[in-house]
Amino acid sequence: MLEKIDSTSALRWGADLDQIKADGFNTVKTWIDWQSGEPKHGVYNFENLNLLMRLANERGLRVIVQIYLDSAPDWIGRLYPVVDLSIVAARLLTRSPRLAIASTIPMSKEKR
Repeated sequence: MLEKIDSTSALRWGADLDQIKADGFNTVKTWIDWQSGEPKHGVYNFENLNLLMRLANERGLRVIVQIYLDSAPDWIGRLYPVVDLSIVAARLLTRSPRLAIASTIPMSKEKR
C-alpha cells in the first residue's frame, strides 16, 4: 500500500514518477488492500491513491491498481460473524477472472 500522505508526498512522489518516466516507462503499478481502502463500513480512504493517480496523469503515466481482498477489515467480522472469507474470496475470483469487486457478492449471516 502507498504510504500515508504528508506535506512532502506530492513533491517526493512526483520526483519518483519523473524518474520513472525519464527511464522510459509509461506505467506504474500500485496496490491497495481492503482494510486500508475501507477501514470502516462504507467509509472509503483513497487519499493516497488519488494523489498517485493525479501525479501520474500529470506526467502521462498509466497506473495499474491491484486490489487485495484477502486482508478483510476488522468490521467485516463484526458485521458478518459467520462468513467464511475464504469462500467469499473464491466466489469473487470465479465470477470474473479480470476484475473482482467485493460489492457484487451478497453476504449472508447464514453459514453455508
